[in-house]
Amino acid sequence: MLLQIALMALMQAESTPETTPPEARPPERSRVMDAPNQYVGLTTIGWNPMGGDGFYGDWPWGSDGITGDWGGLRSDLEEHGIRLFGEYSSFLQENFTGGLDAGFYGAGAVELALIIDAERFVGIEGGTFVANYGYSSWYNQRFEPSGLYDPTGSWLGDNANFFDPDQSTLNQINQLYWRQELFDDNFRVTFGKIDACATFVSMPATSGFNYAGAGYMGQISLFIPTYPNEATGLELSLNITEKITASFGWYDGTSAAFDPQTGETGPATGPRGPDSFFNNDGHWFLITQCDVSWDLDDTRPGTLSAGGWMQTGTSVTIGDNINGVEDVPGCYLQVQQTVFATDADSAAAGGGIQAFGRIAWSPPEKNPVGWSYLVGVSATGVIPQRPADALGIMGSITCFSDQTAVYRSLQEDGSPGNAGGNETAIEVFYRAQLIPSVFVQPGIEWIANPSGGDPATLDDAVAGYFEINIQF
Repeated sequence: MLLQIALMALMQAESTPETTPPEARPPERSRVMDAPNQYVGLTTIGWNPMGGDGFYGDWPWGSDGITGDWGGLRSDLEEHGIRLFGEYSSFLQENFTGGLDAGFYGAGAVELALIIDAERFVGIEGGTFVANYGYSSWYNQRFEPSGLYDPTGSWLGDNANFFDPDQSTLNQINQLYWRQELFDDNFRVTFGKIDACATFVSMPATSGFNYAGAGYMGQISLFIPTYPNEATGLELSLNITEKITASFGWYDGTSAAFDPQTGETGPATGPRGPDSFFNNDGHWFLITQCDVSWDLDDTRPGTLSAGGWMQTGTSVTIGDNINGVEDVPGCYLQVQQTVFATDADSAAAGGGIQAFGRIAWSPPEKNPVGWSYLVGVSATGVIPQRPADALGIMGSITCFSDQTAVYRSLQEDGSPGNAGGNETAIEVFYRAQLIPSVFVQPGIEWIANPSGGDPATLDDAVAGYFEINIQF
């Protein structure tokens, strides 16, 4: 299929006069280095990578992709609306102390994506097709006696780019959907297998952090269709005004479905197709969010997002309840504000120093997490001579339900512990863009009371990490 698309694009290129003269093309340097690196989400492929032209120089090490321009084929494809790209991310981590066990752990993840701008390719105005394949595997063996690959014991997860810590590999189509822009791009309809965090909950200022609580709140972690359990769904977004956008998502929620008769959960939507969306027995994940943006001045934009969600049907708990819980709701409020940027262009590109925060709630009689809080600061484009580097610090508190029917913490052997308590996390990272197609990121996390419990069942974990990301 990809070969057919490439050949069709080349045939069109041969019959269509060149529209971009050589003198108007990007200079021999990467646009990634001109604008701040906005904390690339390593395992969440966004829907709009066609927003700007990529730069693929003749010399692979000086281009956005380490494999270069493929003899001109890549640039020709992009001129006709086809973008093929991929990345490899290596996550090397060490739990120095605390948690379930100390030791090395890590994983390697490959992401491949095909994005087709249907207007450029076949003349369908406002249409975009996205396909995303992902593969990942652990470097380490299971830790005993817990049987998990991640030894920290964090309930939320110390690295949101890790897949399930009890599975050995991931090999699946993560996303496959069509997005249609209508009414002068003020209304958007998306249908297919989608990562909901590309539209909801996540904030651009938090996506450089590893700790999962930075990307989404603990209340929603069992339910939201995101990596590694993206799901078939329908998304609607409306630009009410230039500064106000309202969005709604309706997804297959069978990943969190619970059958009291069998005691089984799922099946998970990540490795599956759309069957359980079209033959669903009442397990849906519904979410709505309103975003309001403003500009204190031309270098200080901000955004406030308010949202609510519900998981319908009978859902799983992390406690002693053998019957599950019905219709779990939740709500959240989050804000990000640029407090400093070197200039208006940097601020418009998402650069500068950004402060962010979130507060979220869900009923503790139904959800393992009642309240959660997040605050932090991140920055790009503020270090002289290093415009693409990023750094950040954040703190998170996750408060667990004190009802044993709904939540039980982890003990060192992996068995259920106490209810209640909280998990507190602090993370600091620095991301260095070595060349346009490669960055490295060292960081450290302190996780107090991993998985909570009152009293706590695990000692505080201190984990360091080093990541390498290579764009193909």
